[in-house]
Amino acid sequence: MTCRDVPKDECQKVGALFVNNLARSWKRVFDASSGKIEVTNRSACPAVLPDWADPAPCWQAIAQAEPAPVCMVIARWQTAEGTALTFGQVGGDEMAGRAGGPPSGWPFCE
Repeated sequence: MTCRDVPKDECQKVGALFVNNLARSWKRVFDASSGKIEVTNRSACPAVLPDWADPAPCWQAIAQAEPAPVCMVIARWQTAEGTALTFGQVGGDEMAGRAGGPPSGWPFCE
């Protein structure tokens, strides 16, 4: 995993969420990217965020895949106490097969 100006602890957690959210596509993405993920800071969090999301900072995790790279926008939970999750996906490629698709206004990666 490559961390571009992202602290190692945060980078690892963002990367782990990215891999988890690949769902059934993980093998295809892993093979195409040789297991390489890049985590970067986003210039700004998306304008529309779920209630649980901290508006700053946000990150992007990306892996090269075919026919196009896979990228997810990740934010930190505002209050992570009492939950195992400290980060969540707020945009980018929706690989988990959410029922009904992503919410209206779902942002793309930069």
